[in-house]
Amino acid sequence: MANPTQEQYHELSTAIDSGYWVDWRLKYSQALFSGLIALSLATLVHILWDAAILEMMVPLRRTPYRGMVSDISKLGKSDWYLIGGALGFFMLRKRAPEWAWKAGLLFSSVAITGIAVNVAKIILARPRPEMYLEEGLWGLQWFELESQFLSMPSGHATTLGAVGMVCAIAFPRWGWIGLIAFSLLAIGRVITMHHYASDVIVGVWLGAVGTLLIAQRAMPPKPTKRAQ
Repeated sequence: MANPTQEQYHELSTAIDSGYWVDWRLKYSQALFSGLIALSLATLVHILWDAAILEMMVPLRRTPYRGMVSDISKLGKSDWYLIGGALGFFMLRKRAPEWAWKAGLLFSSVAITGIAVNVAKIILARPRPEMYLEEGLWGLQWFELESQFLSMPSGHATTLGAVGMVCAIAFPRWGWIGLIAFSLLAIGRVITMHHYASDVIVGVWLGAVGTLLIAQRAMPPKPTKRAQ
């Protein structure tokens, strides 16, 4: 993903024209520390609340509410963002390089964190909630390829965390709203019983922090305002 030049930044978006710019730099030690926090929280939730929350969701199984949440949670499918990001990058890279950079960040963050989450799923091989309800399977099984053992981390939550962080980076003034909104949408995967709460916590962390690390590798320089 090519960095726009300093000259091209003279025609940038309102956020840059107004002088508002956030430099999203993240040290690897900070990423590791945030991972330890997320892992600790997920472990605590797994031990204390995962099973209880799942039992609370069972009565919703046959209600219209569950179907509505299931439809909304489709926003976590990576296809939308991969296709949109790729098209946006190639269509805008000459006419609007700043928007092309944002589209490229969307594509690369969803793609790379998506690969990472699928590798983690296979290694951890956590049974999905229905396996617990039907067969009592609980805990990590290690190295499985079948879908019913690919619960941890949540792929949808990873995508939503990545897209939310792209919003926060690309639109500094109000993008944090997108980060919060997309992260909250991931809760739908718990309501529909496709994932445990701890799966979603790890997924959102992986998507958000992974996107920060990807972005800083291609972060454009801080723009200077056009001479008056």
